[in-house]
Amino acid sequence: MPPDHTWSGHAFGALPVQMVHDSVGCLANLQIRYSRQLFREFSMFLCILRFTWPPVPLQNGSGAANRPLFLSFVRHLGGRVMGRRDLRGLRIVLTGASQGIGKALAEAAARRGGRVLAAARSDALLTELAQKVRAAGGTIETVHADITLREDREAMAGAALRHFGGVDVLVNNAGIGATGHFAEVSPQRLRAIMEVNFFALAETTRQFLPLLRLGQTPAIVNISSIAGKRGIPARSEYSASKFAVQGFSEALRAELSKDGIDVLVVAPSLTQTNFSQNMLEQKAALQLDHLRGMTAEAVAEATLRALEGGRNEVCLSMGGKMIVLVNRLFPRLADLIARRKVYSLFRDEIEAGGPQLPVRTTAKV
Repeated sequence: MPPDHTWSGHAFGALPVQMVHDSVGCLANLQIRYSRQLFREFSMFLCILRFTWPPVPLQNGSGAANRPLFLSFVRHLGGRVMGRRDLRGLRIVLTGASQGIGKALAEAAARRGGRVLAAARSDALLTELAQKVRAAGGTIETVHADITLREDREAMAGAALRHFGGVDVLVNNAGIGATGHFAEVSPQRLRAIMEVNFFALAETTRQFLPLLRLGQTPAIVNISSIAGKRGIPARSEYSASKFAVQGFSEALRAELSKDGIDVLVVAPSLTQTNFSQNMLEQKAALQLDHLRGMTAEAVAEATLRALEGGRNEVCLSMGGKMIVLVNRLFPRLADLIARRKVYSLFRDEIEAGGPQLPVRTTAKV
């Protein structure tokens, strides 16, 4: 039976020092069959932090500013193979544009001179967005669309042709989520999440490919999640949908290289939006504090910088980058931390013998 341990770091945003502290607590009581390999992984982790974390002077002539080598390393978890682009005048189609990251992206892209077609299901919120962007001197058009419906996807493409004569950038941002352990939720919930987060994203991309092939410096931007890099307990369906987006994007990036279409994947962690309030269900034992995450505006700015700068993948927030790094280099350590967190939340149930099977009665003849 695993020992008692309280994991005090934030689920997405723990700093390396906190992660080391929690890892030490885990490693102190390892089962013997895992101890040697986990100890090697943990030792490597400590060596990386020891020799790369202290700040060093920048060598780019920028002055006295310092940047840790470690930050420079994790910053480039995604490579740079796309071409640079100027957003001024580009025709940008954006799904899920009425709230949160989508709304912030629409406003930021319009400020950069992009011509934005904002798509969402809420006409009232789209109207409010359009008024705000136009008042600031930006160019924006709106279209009512549920991306899970073929006719609405066709309407989006038609609106892009009608208003702007084509498309240069497609931003797949619309998404939904839910929390709760997989065994305790319905099959319908899984299908609903996959329908919006993956199938609709893929079919929206299919709808716009003919237009993107004719576009100027064309690109597809898929807003994914850190949960698409490392599965998060009590968010198994959401994680699965984002892993699907990650794999789809990587394959599509290679396939579309012959057409000159770039594919950028953006993986935010916690974000200060209404996403948690808009979830289908919230059944997780641990509720994450989204107010501790990045603002939607910060995510939007980072996304557009990555698009302008030619990045093909970007992980946002230091905590998110640490999760990706530890999961990539020390997967057993990441598994151990996740298991112990679940154990701490369900300690009483586990020590009581777990959930009991229902009693079956047999009728006597």
